[in-house]
Amino acid sequence: MSMLDTTINYLSALVMSARSEPANKEKLSRGDLSNLGKQGRSWSVDYHSL
Repeated sequence: MSMLDTTINYLSALVMSARSEPANKEKLSRGDLSNLGKQGRSWSVDYHSL
């Protein structure tokens, strides 16, 4: 259940950040998704701090 919640939170944060800041789309298209995967759970801090 927690894994599902984590995925949902990740996707919703991704969508919200992409809507609010076009620069985030550019970052993601340049391969930040793979970097986020390597960082593990630190993505939640990155996206919620935006």
